[in-house]
Amino acid sequence: MPSLSRLLEGHRQASVVLLGGLYDQDKGCSVGTTALSQLEQFNADMFFVADCAVHASVGLTAFDLPDAEIKRVMCRRSAARVVVATVESIAKTAPFQVSGPDAIDHMLAGRQLDAETLEPFRRQGTVIHRIA
Repeated sequence: MPSLSRLLEGHRQASVVLLGGLYDQDKGCSVGTTALSQLEQFNADMFFVADCAVHASVGLTAFDLPDAEIKRVMCRRSAARVVVATVESIAKTAPFQVSGPDAIDHMLAGRQLDAETLEPFRRQGTVIHRIA
């Protein structure tokens, strides 16, 4: 069972739904056609996306195709998208497109990211949330 779902075990306000298909141990999620097909049946309130490159003019990109496919469907099936931005991921691009910049609704940004780096996202409507 993926570690995030273990954290939610016993939490009365959380429902854990696990996808079938091939489980990628490195990514901690299911990938492939079975998982993609099952995701098409969901309407998520919010999608938290990490381990992606994020660029103000390009949007979200991923480093491998199976990961990009899953994230692309989740972006489309979610009412809001929350990007976890790090020094390693911001103002970078990767080979596989996930979404355009207009799909980034919220960004969780650590204190090490300066206001100048975040400003292009803020200008296009992304709500920036500072985290410790």
